[in-house]
This record gives sequence, C-alpha cells and structure tokens, in this order.
Amino acid sequence: MSECRDATASTTPNYSQAVRLSQQSDDLDENLWFPCVHHPDARDILYPSAGNTFRGRLPAWCETREVSFRVSLNQLPDELPEATQYWLRGFLAGQVPRLDVEEPEDMDLWKQQVDAFLTTGDWPQ
Repeated sequence: MSECRDATASTTPNYSQAVRLSQQSDDLDENLWFPCVHHPDARDILYPSAGNTFRGRLPAWCETREVSFRVSLNQLPDELPEATQYWLRGFLAGQVPRLDVEEPEDMDLWKQQVDAFLTTGDWPQ
C-alpha cells in the first residue's frame, strides 16, 4: 500500500488526499460486493465516492467489464453480504439532506421522508 502523503510534505495530514481510489481491484474492499447482472458468476464492488449523480446513487466497479457505474438500492438484490448491507446503511444515512423545517408538521414529514429514503434509496418528492 502506498503512503498517503509525501515524506517531504508538511506534518499536517491532508485528509482530502488520504484515500485515493484508482478503481482497480487492489484499491477496493472486496467485502462490499453484490452480484453482477451482466456476468452471473462475477461480483461488482461498491466504493466510496463524493461524485454522486443523484441522492442515493451508489458508486460501483465492475471488474469483469472494467467500468465504474452508479446503481440504486432498488437495483440490488435483497440478499446481500452483511458488510455490504452495513455499508449501504451508512452511505444512505450520509445522503440524508439537512433538516430545514420550521413547523412540527414539517418535522413529521421530514422523518417520513427519511424513513422512506433509508428503506428504498429514493428520496420522496
């Protein structure tokens, strides 16, 4: 594994550069997989990325096709490895929009929207 920063650099860590993924199999956590729909015996791997297309879209890498893509929770099978399930929960929780309400009714609606989002991966309109 390569060093996170140059030895001649400042001793203050640059966390924005601490994790770099080249989307190659040796940079991915193979525990975060789901079945590839294009190749029945292959696995696609989820990975962290800040460049989301829409709230809840998940970045994934297909090693067989050598391509990165985005997938939604509703496109994944119900049966997933435990590590993948926990990663999905954390990813979606981090995608919940900031609470910006003024009335208690707004709070109730926001809670319902959050519950729906964490269950389906789609933010209700």
